[in-house]
Amino acid sequence: MEGSMFSNNGRISEKQMRRTLVLPVFAGCIFVLPHFAAKLFGDNMIRGIVCFFVLAVIYCTLIYRIGKWKEEMPEMYGERDDRSGIKKCVEMVSMLRYTIRLAFYLLLAIMILGEAQVPFMREGGGEKISNLFVLLPLLLVAFYGANHAMEKVVRIHEMVFWITFVPFAIMIAFGFREVDWSVWIPAGDMSVWEISANSLLLLPLVLPVENYLRLKKVYNEKSSIAISYSAVLSMIGLACVLSVLIAGIYGICGAAGEKMVTIAIMRYIRLPLGILERFDILMIWFFMTGCFVLICNTLFMIRQMYREAFSKKHVWWIMVAACVIAGILVYSFPKYEYSLLLFLWYGILIDLPLSLILPFLEVTGSKRKSRRKVDKQRRDREKVTARIKERRKRKKEEFRKLNAVEKMCMWLFMGMFCVVALTGCGKDMRNVEQRDYATVLLVSKETNRDLYHIYLGIAKEHRVGEKSQVENVVDFEVATLSELKEKYEEHRGKSLSLMHIKVLLWDMENMKMQDEFADFLYELDKDNEVAKTSPVLGITDAGKFVSFLEQSETPVGTYVSALVQTFDRGKAKVPWLKDYLKYIREGEPVYVCQIEEAKQGWKIQYVHTDKVPFSRN
Repeated sequence: MEGSMFSNNGRISEKQMRRTLVLPVFAGCIFVLPHFAAKLFGDNMIRGIVCFFVLAVIYCTLIYRIGKWKEEMPEMYGERDDRSGIKKCVEMVSMLRYTIRLAFYLLLAIMILGEAQVPFMREGGGEKISNLFVLLPLLLVAFYGANHAMEKVVRIHEMVFWITFVPFAIMIAFGFREVDWSVWIPAGDMSVWEISANSLLLLPLVLPVENYLRLKKVYNEKSSIAISYSAVLSMIGLACVLSVLIAGIYGICGAAGEKMVTIAIMRYIRLPLGILERFDILMIWFFMTGCFVLICNTLFMIRQMYREAFSKKHVWWIMVAACVIAGILVYSFPKYEYSLLLFLWYGILIDLPLSLILPFLEVTGSKRKSRRKVDKQRRDREKVTARIKERRKRKKEEFRKLNAVEKMCMWLFMGMFCVVALTGCGKDMRNVEQRDYATVLLVSKETNRDLYHIYLGIAKEHRVGEKSQVENVVDFEVATLSELKEKYEEHRGKSLSLMHIKVLLWDMENMKMQDEFADFLYELDKDNEVAKTSPVLGITDAGKFVSFLEQSETPVGTYVSALVQTFDRGKAKVPWLKDYLKYIREGEPVYVCQIEEAKQGWKIQYVHTDKVPFSRN
């Protein structure tokens, strides 16, 4: 490949085929499997995941055996006509199947980008036309990637492999210390029949394995298929393991109730040494590349089907038609939970059986080629190969360059990344000067009232000559965090951001009712801005702390954060927000810490009680 980063020999390597196969399988599984497996299996999740993996192995084995059988057919029964009526019907049915998959992937992308707090995304999924327009840049990048030869498309998959796969694996590795390993112990009383039926319902998630039958036609015949087969099974196995780990971090009940648990889990993990408190900000790039892989791969396969059936070269319009049909389907079935269940039932009853039946119809239903036609096609292939070799010989040696299309893909990727990175993980596109950032949140409750009394420590704007950024103190009585943000904006004229809260405090004296603080925890859980790794401390004298917050000459949020870090160096650990959430969902023990006044400043200590001051809901 002297003059280009892409080859022009009409062939792909085994490594390229492997990565083109495993990327859609991994992306499709990891976004859906953790939530739906927890929802279907509950405490039997480990058994259900194992059963799902066994069924996936059987399906992959069948696909690879069909591929081998199609390879042996010409030697046994002679070559078949690729332009027969049966062939065209099979390809048209397959195009329809892939278009339905594309619709689901578009809806999945909308939900992922919305959960990841991408700017301009609105609640409501596919029923909001504006969300489809937000998805348009990603769709254009996928369209550019898919509208090229096989060698270029697989090269794109090869380039984004590490961008898509490695960050998520690293993120889960950092969360190992937060995993509840009891999820690996089989529990529950679900019958074998129920586990098998529910596992079968998840099998459409591995349907991209079917792409092997098309990639097989152009891969280097000298390479072995055993490696790609092992890679696909390994990737499915990895997705299963990561799904169980996510359930161990988030909790099975929590994962079952969170539609996008794969994204929500980012707010439950913190990098070691306090390097970055909001790890989810960086992971948006992983989500976007995962969506790109699913959409680009599906569009390219639709294009290939049409070319094989009708022998057309310029077929970009068929991808446009597929996108339009898929967009209409997304708008017609916008509810993610309902659409996901509908897609899985459609997949197991229609799509998956057809993926096994249609290859047989394609081969057995087509006519056998005459000897003259076989010889003519062989001569044509030899002429094409000779022209390719001659063209490659004429090319002068030069540094690798990107052509116009590759530059377009690169700049669109970089543009999307910059937009996301510069706006953080918030939908609010206002400037920093138009926002206020809370660093301390203290919640209390008045007697016989349903409203929360919330005190906020707001970081002051840093001015020239100031030594530190101390907090302004404001307080509101509200029923929800959404109402808090609305009242704050009415009162202060700026939007309130909770992304940089360093500590959460709750008044243990005025919130003695069992469910009061638990209800507020659910409010915090629903707010995507609040990091679930924020430390939570009780306080017995909220008035003194508020006075300290108002009079301190140093940032109180930073001061309390330093106290937490000092306390954590010992055997004890200050519980995070996620620990309280896992308690009220799963019943896992949590030991309350409180902050109290000392001779000099403040100190943190355990509350000496066998029970937390609120019960599990």
